[in-house]
Amino acid sequence: MLLLLLLLLCNCMSCAIIRPYLGLELLAPVLAFFLFFFIFILFINGASLGLAVDWVQGGT
Repeated sequence: MLLLLLLLLCNCMSCAIIRPYLGLELLAPVLAFFLFFFIFILFINGASLGLAVDWVQGGT
């Protein structure tokens, strides 16, 4: 959860940095895509981590 908030903060900061050069309407879909992509990766990593912990503990 903390990592997700950190990611949102970084996205907002990069948005504030890039905004003068690009229109916000161009940047918003890109940020949305990257945010979705990172959340997707976090879910996959969380699932594989859970499986790895189960395997180490002798689970199936």
